[in-house]
Amino acid sequence: MMSPWQWMATRAVDSGSRFISTLPSAWSLRLSSRSRPPKGEPKRIARLADPLADPMWPTVAVLQGQGQQWRRLAVATLSLQPTPVVGWWTVPRSPEPKEHSVKQLRIGLIGAGGIAGVHIAGWQQLGAHVSVFSRSGAAGLVEQYGIEEVDSVEALLEASDMVAILTPTPSHHGYAMAAFAAGKDVICEKPLADTFEHAAEMVNAARSAGLRLFPAHVVRFFPDYVAAKAQLDKGVVGVPTTLELSRAGAAPAAGSWFFDEAQGGGIVRDQMIHDLDQARLLAGEVTEVFAEQNPPSVDGILPRPVTARVVLTHANGATSQVRGEWGPDGLPFGTNLSVKGPRGTISFASPGSDKNEPDVVDSPYTRQNAEFAAARASGDPSRVSPSDGVVAVALAEAAAESIRCGKAVDFSAEAVLALLDPEHAG
Repeated sequence: MMSPWQWMATRAVDSGSRFISTLPSAWSLRLSSRSRPPKGEPKRIARLADPLADPMWPTVAVLQGQGQQWRRLAVATLSLQPTPVVGWWTVPRSPEPKEHSVKQLRIGLIGAGGIAGVHIAGWQQLGAHVSVFSRSGAAGLVEQYGIEEVDSVEALLEASDMVAILTPTPSHHGYAMAAFAAGKDVICEKPLADTFEHAAEMVNAARSAGLRLFPAHVVRFFPDYVAAKAQLDKGVVGVPTTLELSRAGAAPAAGSWFFDEAQGGGIVRDQMIHDLDQARLLAGEVTEVFAEQNPPSVDGILPRPVTARVVLTHANGATSQVRGEWGPDGLPFGTNLSVKGPRGTISFASPGSDKNEPDVVDSPYTRQNAEFAAARASGDPSRVSPSDGVVAVALAEAAAESIRCGKAVDFSAEAVLALLDPEHAG
């Protein structure tokens, strides 16, 4: 028995969700009794591979979305008869859905610092239109990349569909809240905010406004880290017991805001937060944090160069040793990861290199941008959730507290996420 729901399908696509044709007349679509009716009129109908189906009533999927991002809402049958069956409720034919892709996406960058170049190159590779607002440095980006400069945050928000916040950490919260108030989705460079309380406010504001917030933890898009997570998920080494992660490179410019703990948060919050996030992703929630820094800060200012070590104790008993270094000028950038378990070890080393970033086509920043744009279009989650960004900031804050007090501090992700509105905690 079929359910008494029917739609008028005006477009047809194949099983790969590619457009085939506009139908000359409304076709009758009816759901199987096992499916609930999707909300709103479906935008596309995709035929499923089912050789046993009645050719007059082929099995299809009801899809809803835009551009290249479509979500299956239900399985249904499509009548090849041009007129609906008497007695069924129908929805009038709607206009052709407007295509929307990354090539039509307007990205507004707030900030023109060192990270801006890879963001711009990634968006341009994807075909997006990019504009920028910055209190300084924008002219160089305009000259190098041919992007548009605007003279105010308000003008940028007006000219953008989604904004990327690339400014010093303490300004993230204010810019994000302004973007949400203007109805714009946000990509925010790590760390998400200067405190986890501010980060939680950003998450709640985005969700309350029906908008998206994407924390830009780009290491989750680097191939070696992606491969390590995939191997771990397959059980290659079993449940991890010991993790070692390190990250080293030349320190930021002397006297810059990165060394002011009240501004950049120091090496742990700015650099090592990548590996704190990775450790949690690979080994699960953290219950204790111990950290030390050498040499110590003086009056809230980090020395240059500086190293730090953070030890995480996970709820499953695993431990993560995380090391970071802001070294002397000329120190090549390099990373290491080792995950040990009862069945073996997953490891890789990215040796120090002064070579340029990967080709823009293969850049993790391009992959990150593409996934964020796709998630925005489809409504699907990204691999980096807003709550991930909040917990990463909280871990960095716990490490800073441990450095100050000289002993391990307890940690609870559950307590941190309690700041999120219940429906926003995922």
